[in-house]
Amino acid sequence: MNCKFGAIIVDAKGKIGGHVISHNKYGAFMSTKNMGKSNASESQGKTRSMFSTVLKSYRNLTSQQMIAWNAITPLFARANYFGENKIPAATALYARLNLTLLSIGEDMITDPPAFASPGELATISLVATSAPALTLTYTEAIPASVKAVVFATPPISKGRMATEMLYKKIGVLKTGVPDQSPKSLATEYASVFGALPAVGLKVHVAVQLVDTSSGISGLFRSAAAIVTAV
Repeated sequence: MNCKFGAIIVDAKGKIGGHVISHNKYGAFMSTKNMGKSNASESQGKTRSMFSTVLKSYRNLTSQQMIAWNAITPLFARANYFGENKIPAATALYARLNLTLLSIGEDMITDPPAFASPGELATISLVATSAPALTLTYTEAIPASVKAVVFATPPISKGRMATEMLYKKIGVLKTGVPDQSPKSLATEYASVFGALPAVGLKVHVAVQLVDTSSGISGLFRSAAAIVTAV
């Protein structure tokens, strides 16, 4: 659980003792955590295996490499639940970058990289039709030094706007053929969600550039489309 302290606890988010602390327009509230059972998927098993590999790799670093990783952590500070910048532990940063590299088919790194964001695609657009077709268009070529990770939502109603928790990774694009714009995402989408959405439903897509030499990720660029009949 994450707590923000004043004279007493000012704010809190997360889980503790079988309960979940959440927020709505009236403030914070606590509810019982749903402990439903689910079987681990193949992708979850793969992620756990990669995480174990990365942590073992960190323990095999030299003391000089560990010192170097600790030295660069302030460059990778991120805002927490309360909007406060928090510096990651060296192990967490090492795991974050290397898990990202493994997820896009790149080799792990053992030395800390120079901090340089790969940026983002200038603009993207999405077209979805009953053909079926799902086509992503972007206005600039993907640089040779990065890959573009594509995320998508399942089919949702036209009125739904909150989609942050719905995204799943559907593919990784790289420079040149066959991933140049416009790029069909029909096969990648169907492999994750089973089928393309029906007419009248909406799909959101987000693209994030990742530096292939460091695992550093850029900002997301997103687009949405309502499936039209053809």
